[in-house]
Amino acid sequence: MNLINSFNHSRFQQYADFLKASGTSSATIDRKLSSLNSFQGFLIKKSYIKNPSTAPLTINRTLPFIPK
Repeated sequence: MNLINSFNHSRFQQYADFLKASGTSSATIDRKLSSLNSFQGFLIKKSYIKNPSTAPLTINRTLPFIPK
């Protein structure tokens, strides 16, 4: 399995776009992308990916609603 080609910015963006088109909430998308970013960090740490082709996708976190 070629993991280097699996973790690039366009793949992350395609996945995020797919989730948005599927009606997935932004909080769920943030959690899924955060998990992928963490997994990519693990792969780098364990030397499964030596030189990632790009930085992980930036996650647009939304602020939680705090009732008054």
